[in-house]
Amino acid sequence: MRWFVAALLAMVIAALCYLNFPGASRGLVSFYRQGSLVSQRRIAELSATTPSQIVVVQDPHEQARKISYEGFAVDELLARIFDKTDLGQFPFVTLICSDGYRVVVERASMGGGEALLAFKRADQREFSIINHLANPQAPHLQQLAPLYLIWRQGAASTAQLWPYQIISLDLVEHNEESASIPHPTFAATGEVKQGYELFRRNCLGCHGGGEGEVPTVRQLAARLHEKGFVWFQSWVQDPQASKPEAKMPAIKLSIADINAIIRYLKSSSF
Repeated sequence: MRWFVAALLAMVIAALCYLNFPGASRGLVSFYRQGSLVSQRRIAELSATTPSQIVVVQDPHEQARKISYEGFAVDELLARIFDKTDLGQFPFVTLICSDGYRVVVERASMGGGEALLAFKRADQREFSIINHLANPQAPHLQQLAPLYLIWRQGAASTAQLWPYQIISLDLVEHNEESASIPHPTFAATGEVKQGYELFRRNCLGCHGGGEGEVPTVRQLAARLHEKGFVWFQSWVQDPQASKPEAKMPAIKLSIADINAIIRYLKSSSF
């Protein structure tokens, strides 16, 4: 009963917040080229010009449960918004969500219909999921509109590459987020280099820029130095256990992987 009340309350709060997001209530999506606005389209307009597909995917937010969605193949949608020159010049796309979360993805990895931008569930249910990752102890209803990035073969199994409430796409020339974190030195150990790759894949989407209250990678390194290994391991695996109001989702990594990230953060790269 308590879980039901908590879920209902979360649904009401999510709906109220959702209506306050720019463009969310209108299903408006903005398309940029290196930060310059190219076009704004509503979902209905995109549907009128771009064929949609129905796919069944294993959704990591729903503990890999199979869910059917309807959406646009990313490469086909971008080809109808941008010209060939733009697509040839800008190999990355930044997906920006209504809460400010952003992730940079190489367009080549999304080609061939591998990645889609879903705009509805194909099972006639509300366009939402029960998010088990943001707080594993209290799964909550998560609205997905206007767009939700999904992957056909589950190639991107980490939730960081399944952003929801996408309101903008920006073609960019470089993955500036990758450039914003220090690379391991040439003499770094294999564990440090592994930690860098794990951080880049699992943490960079939020900690690449350090906007707002989100700490940068260097600030994380300083916090690790202050609080120690055990705190960092516990925080990554269950942030809400240490800070119930924490927005960071639990990251499903082994202790060995977390230790590799720790070695990277404590390395001479900083």
